[in-house]
Amino acid sequence: MAKVSRQEMFGRRSLPHTIVIARGEKVRHWTVRPWVVLSLGTAGLAGLLGATGVGAILLMGGPVLEAVQTRDAHTASAYEERIADLRRQLDRLTTRQAVDRNEVSRQVEDLLAQQARITERYERLGPLLQKARDAGLVPAETTATPPDDANPPTETGSRPFAMNSAGDDPKAMSRIADVLLPTIRQSVDFYAEQQETQIASLTRNADTKADRIADLLGSIGIDAPGDAAPVGGPFVGSSVADSFSQSLEELQQSLDLLDRLRRRTDRLPLADPMPGARVTSVFGSRLDPFLREAAIHTGIDFAAEAGAPVRPTAPGKVVSAGFAGGYGLMVEVDHGDGLSTRYGHLSRIAVAVGDEVTTSSVIGAVGSTGRSTGPHLHYEVRLHEKATNPDRWIKAGRRLAAL
Repeated sequence: MAKVSRQEMFGRRSLPHTIVIARGEKVRHWTVRPWVVLSLGTAGLAGLLGATGVGAILLMGGPVLEAVQTRDAHTASAYEERIADLRRQLDRLTTRQAVDRNEVSRQVEDLLAQQARITERYERLGPLLQKARDAGLVPAETTATPPDDANPPTETGSRPFAMNSAGDDPKAMSRIADVLLPTIRQSVDFYAEQQETQIASLTRNADTKADRIADLLGSIGIDAPGDAAPVGGPFVGSSVADSFSQSLEELQQSLDLLDRLRRRTDRLPLADPMPGARVTSVFGSRLDPFLREAAIHTGIDFAAEAGAPVRPTAPGKVVSAGFAGGYGLMVEVDHGDGLSTRYGHLSRIAVAVGDEVTTSSVIGAVGSTGRSTGPHLHYEVRLHEKATNPDRWIKAGRRLAAL
């Protein structure tokens, strides 16, 4: 009985439900399928759950929103840090380019200053090089002109380096700093080293030649002029910057000494009085051609044709010109420092006492006056009135000419 009542109240599960609405005389009814009822129930339940969830979120919204906001803040901070890092890299790059540009400019200024110093050094070296050339230390064609790289640039209105544009290009600036400037500096350093080497070589050559001339003079009894000895003064230490000036000073001193030696040897009777002539009688002990007994011959006799010109073997002043006993017609020339030469048996005399003569002056002619057995020139070299072997002087002159 109860089962029948429940079916009347709810109807059969498989049968559709009917909804009836009566209003006065109007009656409306709808038939609702079971699946529609199930769908509406499910939707209602979902809505209820959604409302419950929204309420829960509203009730717990603080922590959730804070977590979301924290995550967003971390993301924004990471982006800001990345942007700041990029900005720092850009600043470093800009600073590095500015530093590179300043460094290149500094190196260029250093190179220009070094080139100016090299040019100034060549100007100072020029006169010394000419002096060394006159002394026979360097070939005549050698010049002291500075290299092209050391010449100052001509003003044309253009710039040798486009520093501003190059500074905007790191690769171009790097090439200037790493390739171009080192190449130029290597060239400049080469010429500076070449100058030092040339000066050192000239100084050594001058000293060597001076020593040889001094030895040569010593072999004939002549004291060579030496360096002026230092006598004191304030002490001033030298520096690296003064090394070139010191090298030039040493070269100057060596060339000055060589010049003094040259001037000294130019006044010495080192020439051959009769080049190519045969020697018929040497200096020293011999058999006198007239007395046929041992005697000292104070000079050298050169066979020559009568009338052949006679020239002095060194510049000097005529102190005697005329007949002189066994010498016959004789000319004596004073060369200073106790040195004199005599030319005997002349057929004529072409100078007078007091005349200044040179090695190109004709002082007389070959003859056979005085104690002579035939035309020849009797030649003597005297040091402090004492006769010395003329052959030593002639050989010294040949050695000097070979230096």
